[in-house]
Amino acid sequence: MFVPFLVVAIIFAFTSLKNTTKITRPKIDYLSIIESAVGFASLVASVSLASDLGLTSIPVIGLFVLAIIVLALYVHRQLMLENPILNLKIFSIPQFRTGALLVMIDFGIILSAMYLLPQFIQNGLSIAVALTGIIMLPGGIINALTSALAGRIYDSQGAKRPTILGFIIALIVP
Repeated sequence: MFVPFLVVAIIFAFTSLKNTTKITRPKIDYLSIIESAVGFASLVASVSLASDLGLTSIPVIGLFVLAIIVLALYVHRQLMLENPILNLKIFSIPQFRTGALLVMIDFGIILSAMYLLPQFIQNGLSIAVALTGIIMLPGGIINALTSALAGRIYDSQGAKRPTILGFIIALIVP
């Protein structure tokens, strides 16, 4: 059903979009890619195995320690490279650091509500999947409306007001 829209989008992209910056061909740092992949894969595996094996099991602890060590090496490498894959020096700017932290908290709230609530409704309350979707529908509609409103407030007044209002709403409406 979405294929016609996808075809239109691809045609539009090829005919209308222009590069706004000069295309560069930076050298690929393969060691950084390997460190990133091993570090995050180990972290995800340790968290995933913790539910089955327990937090104190040797595989979970080993994978978690491996993840911390490899990710620390990755961060150190990115800070030392002249052209890093991920420029972590941006976190030295306090406004960026604060914004990134707020976005992380916000996504944690949103994703936990979008994942845990339907799981609880289906498994905890033994309600059918279709009915769970109907129960979740008003939240999706409200999310779409408040996102549009927050965007307008952001455009007219800046980021501070919609951020504070959003976190107040998140505190009031669990």
